[in-house]
Amino acid sequence: MSVQERIGKALARGQRRLPKAVLRRRHGQPPTIDGHTLDLQIHAYASLVQAARARSADSDVTPQKIRDGFDTMVEIASGAPVAEVSVHDRTIPGPAGNIPIRLYHPPRTSGRSDAIVWFHQGGGVIGGLETDHTLCTMLSDACQAVVISVDYRLAPEHPFPADVVDSLAAYQWVIDHADGLGIDPARVAVAGTSQGGKIAAVVCQERRREGLAAPVAQILLYPGLDATWQGGSRDTMAEAWPLGGLTLQFFALMGGITDDN
Repeated sequence: MSVQERIGKALARGQRRLPKAVLRRRHGQPPTIDGHTLDLQIHAYASLVQAARARSADSDVTPQKIRDGFDTMVEIASGAPVAEVSVHDRTIPGPAGNIPIRLYHPPRTSGRSDAIVWFHQGGGVIGGLETDHTLCTMLSDACQAVVISVDYRLAPEHPFPADVVDSLAAYQWVIDHADGLGIDPARVAVAGTSQGGKIAAVVCQERRREGLAAPVAQILLYPGLDATWQGGSRDTMAEAWPLGGLTLQFFALMGGITDDN
């Protein structure tokens, strides 16, 4: 990590401790779109990120560079994980090779636990096991459930439907290995944010289509479910940070998503 990157991280973390009046003077009032005002802390952080991007002016944008930038953003923005939750990484067999997963076991459990199979955000192009790490520890602790986070394959190296194929395989692996995981196979939910929420919904639909037992619940946090690509927040938030219209188009292009599929 460069000196500039370390300084940038320190500045971003320091923003959390600044009074609101100072943040407003430094970054201005947060925008209001469609009656919703952006959180002041998020607005301040967005201002720092956008200023850094303007200074770098890197025209050679690649998926890996975007992934690296996203990972840095997650590291800065994430709080501390729940220390009492035990964490274990492993791989499981998948249809195109091993799939990395991360297991979260809550404290103070007895007997078989509920389980949540978690799919991370990132438009199918960025993100991984670290993306929602803190959130997964919080879920495991609050729900007293075993959380299984899935590191599905990403585009453009592995275009759609590789992410869905991996996620379906991972869910079935959890069901098949319920005894070893200490979970109740009838009490397994799916959940995710953004792209992960969409994947969770598709897992439910595909299992129903194939006549298999569905997850006990689906927990979808701002999932991408509208395939029309127009209207609503697609228009009002087209210039919003960090997920504007151009970013959504980039994710679709990288993933090989077209009107036909």
